Amino acid sequence: VVRDGAWDPAQCRLVASAASTALAALRDPATGEASLAALHPAAEDLLGAAAYAAVAAMAARLTDIANECAAPSPDRTIESHNGRGGLRYRPAGALLTHVLGRADAVEVALGPGGEGGAARHGYWSAHVDKANVAEYDVSCVLYLSTQESDFGGGAFAFLEPDGSQSVVAPRAGRALLFG
Repeated sequence: VVRDGAWDPAQCRLVASAASTALAALRDPATGEASLAALHPAAEDLLGAAAYAAVAAMAARLTDIANECAAPSPDRTIESHNGRGGLRYRPAGALLTHVLGRADAVEVALGPGGEGGAARHGYWSAHVDKANVAEYDVSCVLYLSTQESDFGGGAFAFLEPDGSQSVVAPRAGRALLFG
């Protein structure tokens, strides 16, 4: 599901600005990437009270969107959708992440020539969220900034069963929900 306008652009800018400052101190020296457990109480000290409150409100709104998408229909019940007797989705966590797209990302992750060094899989690697965290029935990406006006690259590619890709461009306030 792609939902434009999932969050207010002014709130996106507030959180993006606070996250930029907070993540600067957490950057991986090899890749420049950083993540912050955004709903953890310690994140309030890093983000500031206003941005931390905005992140909590974002998580609640995105949970509402996930539950709207999972609402019962004649051919699908919540019970059959999530297998938990009709319990609604709830946040299992939230990350603020800054990903740097690099032409040499594979070399940085695996070492020169793709050999040697410890293998590292970045957010840009193909993966299945639920395979990493069993509670991730639905994953969500909320963009805080817009491709081309704020940064280059950053498109999200869904790998389809036939090997093709469906690509979604980042736009502030745009949410991607998938499971």
